[in-house]
Amino acid sequence: MKKIAVILLACAAAIPVAAQYSTIEKPFEVTAGATFWQGDHKDAGVDNGFLVGLDYYLQQNNPNSMYGVGVRGMFGSGGGIDSTTLGAHGILRGSFAYAGESGADFFYKLAAGLYWTELSNGTTNDEFGFGAWGSIGYQFNTGDGQMGTPFSIEVGYFFAPSVNGVDNNGFFAAAGIRF
Repeated sequence: MKKIAVILLACAAAIPVAAQYSTIEKPFEVTAGATFWQGDHKDAGVDNGFLVGLDYYLQQNNPNSMYGVGVRGMFGSGGGIDSTTLGAHGILRGSFAYAGESGADFFYKLAAGLYWTELSNGTTNDEFGFGAWGSIGYQFNTGDGQMGTPFSIEVGYFFAPSVNGVDNNGFFAAAGIRF
């Protein structure tokens, strides 16, 4: 039930605001990659897993930054433990390039929102709370400016709600495509 609530919350937040702005030609970004847990997750045997995400960029603040909303899920298992983290976030994406440059560029992303973490090892425990992540990456444009299909790679750090004192943080590497 909480999974559905988190997804509905993200969609409800995006729909009315998204209708106001149409300044970004390729507003959707799908991201997939690998997670590398640290701390308690790693100590328990959940060393790595995978992530998937969908972001929708609402408006461009200036030529080098834009903000939006999104959802992200991170999944892993090991040592008899299954870990699931789902959430909705606000996101800021900025470019390290000079204003007006086109082609490939370095960027950063900062995101924060509400996340739900579930740990299962015969019994199931979960927690709902604040989570955030940040990354740096490189975008390759396969065409001229935004008219092509921007493909990107990025690395970053995340943290999400702890469950019964088991922290939920680590690094990730991902690839994304905007459409």
